[in-house]
Amino acid sequence: MAKLNVNYANLNEGYPGEALRALTGMPTSFYSGHRKESMSNDEVFDLLHDSEMKNYPMVAGTGSSTFDNLVAGHAYTILGTQIIYDKGGNVVERLVRMRNPWGKFMYTGPWSGHSDDWTPAYKA
Repeated sequence: MAKLNVNYANLNEGYPGEALRALTGMPTSFYSGHRKESMSNDEVFDLLHDSEMKNYPMVAGTGSSTFDNLVAGHAYTILGTQIIYDKGGNVVERLVRMRNPWGKFMYTGPWSGHSDDWTPAYKA
């Protein structure tokens, strides 16, 4: 990507999927939460989970606002999905595991690494 943009200093903004397309030459898909007909959270999770099962590389980008220590206007690698069940087999939460390539900031919201949501039963 740096070569396409003259140097690393010019790598600013854009869509993370463009980088995947440039690096692999493979087709990519773009989904936005800002569409008129945006996808529900369940539809997004199902899409990500299905893509993970197909071993598709995935990336995500944040919008212009920061929350729970996710950096605004930043790209993240999607590592996978996780479904949390209770003892009765009911779905408690559906999570997306992401990595910050900068490694300087850590998500601090619900189900973060230090969250009280992770009871000993869920950690087992």
